[in-house]
Amino acid sequence: MRRRDLQARRAHPQNLRVAVEATMRVLKHPFRAGQLPVRGLFRMTCVLLGSALMVNVRRLTAYLKKKAAPPLDGSALAQQLAGVPA
Repeated sequence: MRRRDLQARRAHPQNLRVAVEATMRVLKHPFRAGQLPVRGLFRMTCVLLGSALMVNVRRLTAYLKKKAAPPLDGSALAQQLAGVPA
């Protein structure tokens, strides 16, 4: 069973621990000394949820920008409009 588990982990393309540690660092990074500027469980929860939301929005925006097709320059656009294959 251990051998099968190890083989399954090796077959996985990424190490999830690295991703989780990076996410936690990004959540705590904007705050001085890695400490939240608020006290109390409810307020800390609200601040961390807001921070996590913004991290996800930034990552999604970067992904969508990267995924979008590059804009055509003037000559490529003219050829496309004229129906000339590139």
